[in-house]
Amino acid sequence: MKKKNIKRIKRIGITAAILILAAVVIILFLENKVEKEGHYTPSYAKQNIEAIVGDGINEDEYKELFLQTGLGKSSIDSIIKNDKDFIVELEKYQNDFFAENKYVCNRITIITGEEKSADAEGNIEGKFEIQGLKDGDILISLSTHSLGWRHGHAAIVVDSSKGTTLESLVLGRDSEYQNYKKWERYPSFIQLRIREDVLGQVGGDRQEVEKRLRNTAETKLIGVPYGLFAGIPVKYVENVSNTHCAHLVWYAYKELGIDIDSDKGIFVTPYDMANSDLLEIVQIYGIDPTDYLGDFN
Repeated sequence: MKKKNIKRIKRIGITAAILILAAVVIILFLENKVEKEGHYTPSYAKQNIEAIVGDGINEDEYKELFLQTGLGKSSIDSIIKNDKDFIVELEKYQNDFFAENKYVCNRITIITGEEKSADAEGNIEGKFEIQGLKDGDILISLSTHSLGWRHGHAAIVVDSSKGTTLESLVLGRDSEYQNYKKWERYPSFIQLRIREDVLGQVGGDRQEVEKRLRNTAETKLIGVPYGLFAGIPVKYVENVSNTHCAHLVWYAYKELGIDIDSDKGIFVTPYDMANSDLLEIVQIYGIDPTDYLGDFN
């Protein structure tokens, strides 16, 4: 009887070991596959920027400039208005957008990897420049992945003059202030801003809305424990007891009275916010711009 029990225990142990090994192999395969998809470089040809903007810009030319530089309408208008040599400035963004990016991936937890842009020797460095910030802007990177799922990371700008963001980073850390320069070291990046035509829905001009977003972040969302399942099953609560990166940003906008979760699911992700019709693309980098042409239709 004893021998039978020992044999059964051995069989269970061997089966468990095989299943664990198989799971590890599958996860490593998925992680390896997803790491190869960390940066998009355009395969189409560069166009002459001066020829596009030389006689003013129409809607089709805004679209073409987006495909060439990753810059949205507001960014293009800002550069043309404020830079004397705006063609040279636009060409700088174009060159960065078309350049190859040799990034590296480091583990930030046992199951989570994060990619960063690097030089030929593997030293972390920024490969592009964020065009400009406003309070309440949403910064998203798709450079974070766990178990083969590229879920990304998100932050909200709380002080554009100082480049300060508020972020929920990882399990075991409360939400905290960070500096926006770190975002220029990601090989993928999306910057979002509340649309002009949505400001009326939230009862204020842009300055007032930015102030309200900043106030919510600084009074209700700083120092909040990380919670992977924050918002489940109740997405919005008056007093936030835990949060994660996307939930923190979503909550700040929900306090305005709008829901920037595009699929309105029980769990908000950076992808959900990147596809919200209430937000405009300010800038992208390392991401296929044809996935985000909705602003130009």
